[in-house]
Amino acid sequence: MSLEGKSVEEIEALATMAMRLGTNQKTRTGFLQLAKIDNPDTPIPEIDIPQRFRAVLEDQMKRQDALEAKLKEREMVDQIEANRRALGLSRDQLAKVEKAMVEHKIADHETAKKFLDMQDRAAEPSAPGAAFMPKKATAQILPDMKEMGGDLKQFAYKNAFAAIDELRGRRLGN
Repeated sequence: MSLEGKSVEEIEALATMAMRLGTNQKTRTGFLQLAKIDNPDTPIPEIDIPQRFRAVLEDQMKRQDALEAKLKEREMVDQIEANRRALGLSRDQLAKVEKAMVEHKIADHETAKKFLDMQDRAAEPSAPGAAFMPKKATAQILPDMKEMGGDLKQFAYKNAFAAIDELRGRRLGN
C-alpha cells in the first residue's frame, strides 16, 4: 500500500490508527508482531527479548529432560544390577534366569529364579511308575467264586448287610 495519491486526511487517518494500535495495551503486541513480520531485521525489544528468552528456556528444558532420562536409565540399570547381585548366581545361571524372564514375561529376577527352581524340581526323575502306585503295595484278595454261588451281586449284598450289622452291634455296645 502506497501513500502516493492519498489525500492529507487519509494519511492522517492511517497515522492516527497506527498510533492508536501501537499505544493500546490490548493491540500493541499484535501491532509490533505485524511490524516484525513485515520487516524481520527491525529491532523491536518487546518482541525480540521474549523470543530469545523462550529459545534459551526451551533449550534448557530439553537438556534437563535429557539428563532426567539418563538419570532414570542409570537408576534402572543400578536396580537391575542390585537384583542380580542379590541372587548370588553364576553368569550361566543368571543368563538362564534372564532368558526365563523374557520368555515367560516375568518382571522380577527373584520370581524368575523361583520359577526355574520349581521347573527343575518338577523335572527331577522319579522311580518308574512311582507316581501311579500306592506307597505300600498291598495284594488284594478276591473272594472265591464258589463261595459266592456264582452271583456277585448277591454276594455283595450279603457282605454289605453283614458289615452294617457289625457296625450297629458296635454302637449298641454288644
